[in-house]
Amino acid sequence: VVEAVRHVRGPGCQCGGWVLLLRCAAGGIGLRGRRRLTKWHRGPHGPHAVEDHMSVIAAVNPGGEIPPAAVWTGEGERAFAETALAGLPGSRWLALAPGANWPPKTWPAEKFAALAETVRGHFDALALVGGPDDRARCETIRSNVSLPCLDLAGETTLLEAAAGLGRWAAL
Repeated sequence: VVEAVRHVRGPGCQCGGWVLLLRCAAGGIGLRGRRRLTKWHRGPHGPHAVEDHMSVIAAVNPGGEIPPAAVWTGEGERAFAETALAGLPGSRWLALAPGANWPPKTWPAEKFAALAETVRGHFDALALVGGPDDRARCETIRSNVSLPCLDLAGETTLLEAAAGLGRWAAL
């Protein structure tokens, strides 16, 4: 980011007068330019944050499609997922990620367990994913479901969990 700021502020920058204000934990970084692209003083552009963020560049990319999301995992992450999931029966696996970034967004573990029991006829096994703070919630779910269950809460990196996404029938 610092190098980008130095480049844009430096002499001879060929940025066409467009400047995107970068946001970080310290606030915005203001750069010189004839026109600025920001989210300031703009209304929402859709129900998802990605739509709001993409609206910032709409002036230089009118009608631009939101690119599909992609996560690139390495051979190590894929091997971890293969090994971890090898013990699950069948291939129709449901994964649940019961954690949230703040308590009001957290759905009760008992509700996740009830959901898994409701749909158990459609799946062969259950995988639980989350961070270390989700271990107790995942244990509650695991102890209240009849499906074979693999509890990976606090045991994977984000990329290792993502490598499992390609194998799960639903998350």
